[in-house]
Amino acid sequence: MKIRKSHSRKMKLNAVLAGFVAACLTACVVAPTQHAITNSETYNADFDTTWSRLVQFFAAHNMQIKTIDKASGVLSAEQAFATGSDYGRYADCGQPGPTLRIVGTGGSLNVFVVEENKSIRVTVNTVFRQRRQFENNLTTVDCTSTGALEQQIMVALR
Repeated sequence: MKIRKSHSRKMKLNAVLAGFVAACLTACVVAPTQHAITNSETYNADFDTTWSRLVQFFAAHNMQIKTIDKASGVLSAEQAFATGSDYGRYADCGQPGPTLRIVGTGGSLNVFVVEENKSIRVTVNTVFRQRRQFENNLTTVDCTSTGALEQQIMVALR
């Protein structure tokens, strides 16, 4: 009888321990935080000056322009960040937890420049994603913008 009680006790302990580990691994994952951001600003400048400053910003920050259409006021780019880089300034991807490894983070942005009542309105829209890996399984997480990239662009246009 002692062997059975000991085995039963060990089984219960293993079950409790497995549940605790599973709960800890799940609880260690932290979702991205929503940040209040400003992504649009109006400037008392002409279109050509604003457009030129915008293109200069992209060049100075080594951002590869994907689409440039001055006539419609659209400029878009994609940016890949190396693991361990300062992408955390621009994107909040949460925490992956102890079992997932970050294998890449990237973002894309569209900037719209529009003339409105003798002024220029610029709107910056960003999307950030992070790829994570567990063994041979890859997953993609939608991140949130911290507002830093949008702010950096808008300051450069002032």
